[in-house]
Amino acid sequence: LLSICGCGQAGSESRDIKAAIKLNAGPPEPYKMAIQELKIQNLDKALRYLDLVIKDFPNNEEYVYRAHLLKTMIYTDYYSANIRIADALLEGVKDNPFLESDESKQILDSTQAIIDEIDIYKQPFLESTMYIYGHYEKYKNIDFSLHYSYTDNSTEALNAVDWFRKCGTPMPNEDQINISILDARVYLFGLSFDELIKNSKINYPAYFYATGGVTSEWDMDLAKKIVQEIIEITEDDKYNKYRLDAEDALKNSFSS
Repeated sequence: LLSICGCGQAGSESRDIKAAIKLNAGPPEPYKMAIQELKIQNLDKALRYLDLVIKDFPNNEEYVYRAHLLKTMIYTDYYSANIRIADALLEGVKDNPFLESDESKQILDSTQAIIDEIDIYKQPFLESTMYIYGHYEKYKNIDFSLHYSYTDNSTEALNAVDWFRKCGTPMPNEDQINISILDARVYLFGLSFDELIKNSKINYPAYFYATGGVTSEWDMDLAKKIVQEIIEITEDDKYNKYRLDAEDALKNSFSS
């Protein structure tokens, strides 16, 4: 009887409409909160909110995509910040006549802890990177407008580490080292944000080149696919600098 009078069909259509509305809903609350945290440069808290978007709103596919995209950008710069600070400390301790043996050990221990921390980023970074690679075609044209302010002036902690790198003294303390990592993350995220988002669109050649470089540390097969994607999407832009860099990478790093 329901089928004959059309009520059943109407109910089904209503459910389909509701499902479509839910699927195409606007930004969920944790995504809005993540953006607010990014605006005040709280990258750790932003990551927590982005994880909540992915966990609690799996059907809001566009914003799940956006959340994964921001996660890969943040983790790329976390990786880069750790590497930069670790390299600076190693350079400062090398053949340093000003340090006692226990001071050298302290710096080396701090450096090792910074390097070890990178492994924490591996799983969440690769998960989000694979998600972006698998869904890029569907969402590659979405608008991505976000104002992120940062200063390009060096901070006191970064200056302390940089001075140690150049001069070998004074030795930065643990607080200065930890703060320098946080400051480097904020600074590098700002730099990459300016490069990866152009005119409210993702600059995918730049994005894939940045994430592909980090991916190559853990998954060479995925990294190669990402670099090959740069070649494909710049087919009509043969002088694109990221295309040329990708060609070099395929020749030199993925030739075997």
